[in-house]
Amino acid sequence: MFGRFRRGVRAGYGLLPRPLVWLVGVVGLARGVYVGLPVLREEYHYQAACLAVDREEFDAAGDHLRACLALVPGDGRPHFLAAQTARRAGQFDLAAEELRISRELGWAAVGVRAEEVMLAFQRGDFDPEAERVLRAWADADDTDPVLALEALGQGYMRTYRLGLALDYLGRWVARRPDSVAARMRRGWVFERLERWEEAEADYQHAATVRPDYRPGRLRLAQVLRVRGDLGRAVAEFERLRTETPDDPQVATGLGQAYTGLGRDEEARGHLLKAAAADPRNSLVPLELGGLAMRAGRPEEAADYFQKAIDAAPEDYQPHYQMYLCQQRLGRPDRVVVEETKFKAIAADLKLINELTQELQARPNDPDLRYRIAEIFFRRGEEAEGAVWLESVVQVRPDHAAARRKLVEYYDRTGRSAKAAAHRWVADATPAR
Repeated sequence: MFGRFRRGVRAGYGLLPRPLVWLVGVVGLARGVYVGLPVLREEYHYQAACLAVDREEFDAAGDHLRACLALVPGDGRPHFLAAQTARRAGQFDLAAEELRISRELGWAAVGVRAEEVMLAFQRGDFDPEAERVLRAWADADDTDPVLALEALGQGYMRTYRLGLALDYLGRWVARRPDSVAARMRRGWVFERLERWEEAEADYQHAATVRPDYRPGRLRLAQVLRVRGDLGRAVAEFERLRTETPDDPQVATGLGQAYTGLGRDEEARGHLLKAAAADPRNSLVPLELGGLAMRAGRPEEAADYFQKAIDAAPEDYQPHYQMYLCQQRLGRPDRVVVEETKFKAIAADLKLINELTQELQARPNDPDLRYRIAEIFFRRGEEAEGAVWLESVVQVRPDHAAARRKLVEYYDRTGRSAKAAAHRWVADATPAR
């Protein structure tokens, strides 16, 4: 090989002295490697990103794509794949920005438009034409429908159209039985429908396919606990704890599972550890209060229940448990306060459940969505209420009451650009 190289160099530079021929050859080779190496490295990272996306390892894909873009920032191909990866990972703002760059760099307009349609639908935009296009794609025989099924399933999840979400997620699972993303999302829907056995089956499959995927194993452990399979739940939580000893979610799950098994001292140890790691978690003081009540220490329990109320003032259980605790302590005034509060919360939750059930039959009814938003705002859960208000104006852009409430919310939370966008529409819309 080196002999052929020398002969090639001599043929090209026959008039030069041999040492100079070698020098020119080496410099030329070095320059070729220097110029070509970024392109080769970009191709390596791009292909690695493609493989990671196929395996649904979106974080790893993102790392490779960032390396691509650092090497060759003007290439539309990695920007387009970065947009698709971000969309599928739920990073919608990043996806929109990468699509904008892809379009500016001249990437295929048809591909960019298809991604924009899927991105809008997954974000919860109510565009009947986009929905029609995605459904047609999902039903087509001549193309792979998985991306459309994924976008439809997630879009329906986001807008709480759970029946439709379950349908399209089920079709996604049928096409890709080992898709961890499909199993995790369908498990989430099964949980909301309280179909715990089916949720467990999906999380178990995800954990079997990807034993290194902690979210799947954590959800499996949590569902096992809810279902009362406490021995298996403890085993799953303990395996997770050996890998990440300081994870407060794992410590909380272990505390809850050991409480269910009547192993109160072990439960208390794990819950105290969780409390130290995550003081804002309302579940932990609630569980510790329950242990104190079982041990006959209602004063201590009342302190814990108050911490749970402070962390989650609109949760039902902290107020209900405080009500029982105050009964035990013989404090009738506080009993009345807590009874009034937990009954009001129960009424709100019942109404939200009824409205969301109605929403399955009338998913594009803006007034149903507005009523749900009002409940969340009344409960102090304004971020959730704003999500529902945004869905109202997607369904009915001229819904003046929703626009004005969004203006107030975004002004109050310091998001002036969003407030201005809604104010512009609200000012041009007659009150309803």
